[in-house]
Amino acid sequence: MAAAEKNNPSKLDGLRNILCDWEPRLLMQQFHPGEKAVFAGVYKVVHGSNHELPHYVTVLRGDTFPVCAGCGRHVIFEIAISATRLHAHAQFQHTALPTDDDPN
Repeated sequence: MAAAEKNNPSKLDGLRNILCDWEPRLLMQQFHPGEKAVFAGVYKVVHGSNHELPHYVTVLRGDTFPVCAGCGRHVIFEIAISATRLHAHAQFQHTALPTDDDPN
């Protein structure tokens, strides 16, 4: 790696540092029926009685995790991938579509 690269980390390196800092805490977090989702994203669902294989669901921030029809409150939700709502992301907050004259 060149000296200039070592002294000027890229945006990707900064993102890696953020993810490395947050990812273990996110992945270790488990939620139970009745609790509210702190993060929007894809959650792994693990059923306590093993009546169903683990699977994934999409959850919005603020959603209440439900009980399972098969195992009741013996279900755990684990964040697999956190996500930001499309229009809440800074790159997509503009209101108008670009015109044909706009090179972007």
